[in-house]
Amino acid sequence: TLVNSSFGTKITAVAALRDLLYIFHEDSIHVLAGDISNPEGVPYTVDLLTNEGGLGCTSHHSITEFKNSLVFLSKQGYFSINSSHALQELSSIIKPIFKDKELLFNKAVTFNWTEKDILMMIIPKEVPGTFGGVFTSQTDSLIVIYDYFREAWLQWTNVDFSAGIDIYQGELAFLPRNASDITSILHRMNDLDDSSDYADHTEAIDFEYDTNWESLGDPTIPKKFL
Repeated sequence: TLVNSSFGTKITAVAALRDLLYIFHEDSIHVLAGDISNPEGVPYTVDLLTNEGGLGCTSHHSITEFKNSLVFLSKQGYFSINSSHALQELSSIIKPIFKDKELLFNKAVTFNWTEKDILMMIIPKEVPGTFGGVFTSQTDSLIVIYDYFREAWLQWTNVDFSAGIDIYQGELAFLPRNASDITSILHRMNDLDDSSDYADHTEAIDFEYDTNWESLGDPTIPKKFL
């Protein structure tokens, strides 16, 4: 079976959801249903879902399962698709931040940290490494977190999981692309106070919070004109 994009682009990702197989190009999505192992048995179908074109997936590693759907990164931002083929744009509220042309959409990584109710997403930028290779720039890469319990988007700046991320023995482990191009350090998010700890809480973080209404330094009190 040939699954071709009408725009001539190559397959960028493949992911299963229940009994369906979704096949992504950069600008289109196909869904395969049925049994392909027995051509003479029950027939299978391949349908194009995005007939208008332009919507697809840029990175296989940007796909993760989320609330009975698949989350994936397109050139327009993050979308989800469920088994009824309904598409939903998750990141519409932060859409302008995806316009940076230096972001490497084809190397994006997404992870669903179910214990914390967050989707972790990184779209890396790369800089030259020590021995001619490249590594991810933590300061320039786009790291966004979707807190689906509170339905809030956050931006992080110092957790590089562009080389991989997963839960191991109940702990979050992740791997950055190291600057030395020879060795990489596997971090884990915990509080064991050993050399493998990943800790970003060693210094205080300055912040300022302004309420929507104040009077003589008193706490904010909801008011309305009567």
